Amino acid sequence: MSLVIAAKIDGSVLMGADSQTSHGDREKVTGRGESNLKITKMPHGILLGHVGEVRVVQPLACHGDWFEETEDEPLSKRFLVEKIVPRYYEELKKRGWLANSDDPSEHSCFRGSFLIAQGDRLFVLNGDFSVNEIPAFAAIGCGQDAAYLAWREAEADAGMAQNMLLRALRLSVASDNSVGAPFVFIDTKELRYEYVEE
Repeated sequence: MSLVIAAKIDGSVLMGADSQTSHGDREKVTGRGESNLKITKMPHGILLGHVGEVRVVQPLACHGDWFEETEDEPLSKRFLVEKIVPRYYEELKKRGWLANSDDPSEHSCFRGSFLIAQGDRLFVLNGDFSVNEIPAFAAIGCGQDAAYLAWREAEADAGMAQNMLLRALRLSVASDNSVGAPFVFIDTKELRYEYVEE
């Protein structure tokens, strides 16, 4: 599993993530380079943070073309609900990766979550395909409880934003062995990855 966290700071969204991945039951691996990151750059300055099973995360993370339709419009909950969620749902259904997908009366869900940000807008796409706009801070994945605890203990000050997210990631590492350093940060203004080694 993974941890991705995001905070709205000074008109932008700052995202942070760990870089540890699991292979099998025990092997933990860390990777560098954009292809191994849990935060993907999408068109129009959109960032997509993702956690969960690779096979259900990749169909969205690899479809930057779905986000092209935003063009000059800011990212909105309506766009995500009407344009992104149906395409993603159909892609997962086509591949047979939805729980209970053979029985439409049952509640279908996927095993993953996404943080989606552009400018100062932040959304979460949950495993039940619901979309929520986030007012200040969000965490998805293993260690999210520790991340929320660290965030609540800190003040939302723009000069301290990365330090607060780093503190949240470190606390999550201490409480969950599924999360590990190095950490990567990126914001919706600069759109540049920055690594923090431990």
